[in-house]
Amino acid sequence: MSLTISIKCLRSNFFVIVSLLGYVLFTQSSGTLGLQNTQKRTKDALLKLLASVFKYIRTLKTKVNYVFLKIEGAIKSIFFKHIKMKLIRLLNKKDIKLMGIQLISKIAHNGCRKSNRTK
Repeated sequence: MSLTISIKCLRSNFFVIVSLLGYVLFTQSSGTLGLQNTQKRTKDALLKLLASVFKYIRTLKTKVNYVFLKIEGAIKSIFFKHIKMKLIRLLNKKDIKLMGIQLISKIAHNGCRKSNRTK
């Protein structure tokens, strides 16, 4: 069985969605873990979310063989690279193969509009 784990990083919260062939199986945010305000956007919050995801994966009746990781949002964070490596090690320990990692970063731009010059 192949799962998709989507991690969405917003300005003040993390969301984790586990899906199978487009159907959402499990969703969790750092707010639902009981974290508040600035605690929701910390490294510990993301680690707790990933721990709850693997706890859910263990409860599935069928064995998960492959995982596709989709990360959307602020990828430039320093701790995010550390979390990604920790997640890969954890998957290897559980004998789950990583099919791929998709990094989605939305960079805001001003389009083709000329800059506003003062007169």
